[in-house]
Amino acid sequence: MIRFTPRNQKSTWSKKNIEAAGRMIAGNLMTPEGLELINLRKEDNTDVRKIEFIAALESQFRAHKKAWRFFYAQPPYYRKTVIRWIMSAKQETSRQKKLNELISDSENQLKIKAMR
Repeated sequence: MIRFTPRNQKSTWSKKNIEAAGRMIAGNLMTPEGLELINLRKEDNTDVRKIEFIAALESQFRAHKKAWRFFYAQPPYYRKTVIRWIMSAKQETSRQKKLNELISDSENQLKIKAMR
């Protein structure tokens, strides 16, 4: 048995849920109520978590070639987690502090302390 959690107008739709809904619509399996909710949902209310460095921080990081090479040799999960960790900081000073920690650790061929 497959369980589908009902969505509502204010639900955050993950990429997986959007794809599943698309398959259900294509297979003519979606109920009229489900179709109505899909049409009512806001396009920007999706769970897209593409977080990237802002240009200034990325160029600062790229200036440290050894650290940059080490960082991009790491698995995608590590890079995404670390970028999210840095970019989620509310204050620019906090972002800078975290970036400096990343650069220092990467130059020493280490993952950041929280990921070791």
